[in-house]
Amino acid sequence: METTPSIFMVDDNPGDIALVHLALEDAGIRANLRNAHDGGIAIAQLGALAADSLQRLPNLILVDLNMPKVTGWEVLAYLRGHEILSRVPSFVLSTSQSPRDLARCQELGFSCWSKPSRFEDYATLIKYMRPFLSPTTAG
Repeated sequence: METTPSIFMVDDNPGDIALVHLALEDAGIRANLRNAHDGGIAIAQLGALAADSLQRLPNLILVDLNMPKVTGWEVLAYLRGHEILSRVPSFVLSTSQSPRDLARCQELGFSCWSKPSRFEDYATLIKYMRPFLSPTTAG
């Protein structure tokens, strides 16, 4: 049985979430897009998914660095330190242009991309992520 791939997006901007959704549709990728608008909520939800062996982990996690309350940096530290979630491909999307932030992401082992401002750039980003979003076979 084929299962639909899923993306867990940690982002507080509804516009960015909508652009990712539209870019997925435009690329012909059927994927479940789940969102947490705060890092603390993301940590709780991802932790619950990882703790429940009956739940399927996301194929891909996208994290915005600049989040209210619990930041993207804290989410990344949680993911990196988690035995199960550290195996899920995770990418940083950020408005930060700071070379220091880019270096810090790389030190933590995450790819960091500038958050696109145009739909066309989101579409390009989704094409790069396509290999992580192939439907999997359950069974």
